[in-house]
Amino acid sequence: MNDFLLVLAQIAVTLAGLTGILVAFTGSNGKLVPSDSLRVRVIVTAAIYSGFLALLPLALLSIEFAAPYAWTSSTVLYLLFISLFMFSQRMHELRAGKEVVLEIKGSHRQAAWFLGGSSILISLVNLSTLFGPTQPGLYLLTILLTLLISGIVFLGLVYQRLL
Repeated sequence: MNDFLLVLAQIAVTLAGLTGILVAFTGSNGKLVPSDSLRVRVIVTAAIYSGFLALLPLALLSIEFAAPYAWTSSTVLYLLFISLFMFSQRMHELRAGKEVVLEIKGSHRQAAWFLGGSSILISLVNLSTLFGPTQPGLYLLTILLTLLISGIVFLGLVYQRLL
């Protein structure tokens, strides 16, 4: 499980770096168009927080936190992050305007919203007593879904900008 969390963190950092490279090479005048700016915000934020949240339980466990508390604390922080992240992204979309959002072609935006909503539901179920104590496997699933959000939006950006 620890190895899986480390791999997720490495993938997240790599994805954020690739986005930086893509932005550097595709920006025509040094500024992104508003629709690309929305996507880059999602990619980088989701990737960085996926990496951080993948390492969080490992850090808590390494300082001798009891395992149930480490996983519960990590899940609570994840739920707070993903809720604020989705709210913030929606506010950015509203400020950018409907025309900018419509410039984002493809279904990757809807897939990202679906994955974000799914990860909120999974976190809520994980924090409930439905399955007993907080399950590390469900936490890993939410981190994976957040990384998928970043990856799907990244592929949409690459597809629309480069192809």
